[in-house]
Amino acid sequence: MNGRDKFYVAYFVMHLVISVVMDSGAVIPEQYQFGLQRQLNQFHIEQNNDLLMAAPPTWLKSFLWIELVFQVPFFVIGAIGLCKGCKKTYPLILVYCVEAAVTTFGCLAEVSFMDALTTSEKINLAAMYMPMVLIPVVMGIDFYRRILSWIPGKEKTQ
Repeated sequence: MNGRDKFYVAYFVMHLVISVVMDSGAVIPEQYQFGLQRQLNQFHIEQNNDLLMAAPPTWLKSFLWIELVFQVPFFVIGAIGLCKGCKKTYPLILVYCVEAAVTTFGCLAEVSFMDALTTSEKINLAAMYMPMVLIPVVMGIDFYRRILSWIPGKEKTQ
């Protein structure tokens, strides 16, 4: 496994934990959450004034359900696939990259234009959201190029 793939596996594992512990708290009813999960979410909201997570709009809840239903199982499949060198997971990784970059960019854009946040709070939240946009974009380009290499070039016509 190359260095990039090791990074991607670490990213998938880290994001799996964030998805299950933090992000799910915005859509799972409080009575079904673990105490630590509620505490971490409350801490994050208070420390960072993350208004999106404090009162998630319907569009964000739909993105978070996609994260729980698609991304959480994907993180396991993607990490195992990369560890085993299974190229059959590459198209799924590319789908994840597009989905994650687009949905997280939507959150980043929303936060950037919130009048209720100070410039400092916007910068702080952008610093948290931006890696979750940039890493999937870079990974998506990487996997697009890998998949593209499977397609034979045009044959020369005579």
